[in-house]
Amino acid sequence: MRDAWRNERGSALLLVLLVVTVLGMMIGGVTLAVHNSGEESLRHERQVQTEFQMEQAMEIALYMLYNQPDQFEATFRNQSKTPCMVIPPDNPVQVCLETTQGEQGQTAESLVVRAEKPTSAIRYTLPDTIDAVQRP
Repeated sequence: MRDAWRNERGSALLLVLLVVTVLGMMIGGVTLAVHNSGEESLRHERQVQTEFQMEQAMEIALYMLYNQPDQFEATFRNQSKTPCMVIPPDNPVQVCLETTQGEQGQTAESLVVRAEKPTSAIRYTLPDTIDAVQRP
C-alpha cells in the first residue's frame, strides 16, 4: 500500500498548478473586459459631448441669422476671411456657410457644423430669404 502512495506523489501539485492557471486566465479575461468597457464609455462620452457642442454651435448661428442679421452677415458673408465661426474659441467645432450650385443653376446656402474628433457634421439648408421664415 505504501508503494501506491509513492506513485502518486506530485499529483496535488499538478492539480494546484492547473487551478492557478485556470483562475489566472479567468481573472485576465475579466480584467480585459473591464478595461475595454471603460475605454468604450469614455469614447461614447466624448461623442455625446461633441454632439451637444455641435448643436450649440448650430443654435448660435441660427439665432444670429434670424435675430442678428447684421452680425450674421459680418461673420459669415465677410469677403476678407473664411465664412466660418468657431464656437467656443477653444473648441474644435466649426460652423461654416457653404454655397452650392444646383443642376438648374440655382444657388443654395447651408450652415454646416463640423467636428474633428469624432468626425461628424450637421447641415441646415437656409431658406431662399430670411423673410420666408416667420420670426417669433
